[in-house]
Amino acid sequence: MGLVTGGGCSLTLDFSDKAIPKDATPDGPIPAAACAFQEPNDTAATAMTVTAGVTGPAAICAGSAGAPDDQDYYRFSVPDNTASVVVQLDFASKPTGDLDLKLFSSDGTMQLAQSRGFGDSETITCPGASPTCAALTTGDYVFLVFPAVTGQTNEYNVTLTITAGSGSGSGSGSGV
Repeated sequence: MGLVTGGGCSLTLDFSDKAIPKDATPDGPIPAAACAFQEPNDTAATAMTVTAGVTGPAAICAGSAGAPDDQDYYRFSVPDNTASVVVQLDFASKPTGDLDLKLFSSDGTMQLAQSRGFGDSETITCPGASPTCAALTTGDYVFLVFPAVTGQTNEYNVTLTITAGSGSGSGSGSGV
C-alpha cells in the first residue's frame, strides 16, 4: 500500500510547560468548628434541635478509617396552624461534595420526603409536589443531611422556614 499525500489535516502536539492548563485551587480542609457543629448528631436519637439563632456553617466530614460516613440529624417542631414548612440545604458545588436531604417522623423511622439532586442545594417543601411531601401536622420532625456518595464531604448551611396559616402570626427559624 502506498503513502497517501495531498489535502487533509494535521495535528500538532505541544508538550511544553506553557501548554499545560493550570489546575483549579484545591479545596482547603473543612474547618474543625464546622465538623464539630452541633455534634453529636449522627442519629435521630441525638438530633440537635433547630431554633432561630442557631448558626452554621456545619459540615459532613471525613471519618476515621473503617468508621461510617458522617451524617447530621436535626430536630424541629411544627406548631399548630402551620401552612408550610421548607427545609433548604445549601452547599458549594464540587465533584466530591454532593450532599442530600431527607425528612423523617420524630423518631427517625418513617421517611416522609427526600431531595437527592445534583446541584448545590436541596429543598423539601411540605406540602409540596417535587419532592412529594404532605402537609406536616403539629409535632416534632427530624431531617438528615448526608453525603450523596460514600466518602463525600462538604460544608453546608440549612435554612428552616415555618409559615403559619391564616389567622395567626408566622414564625420562622433559619440558619443551621
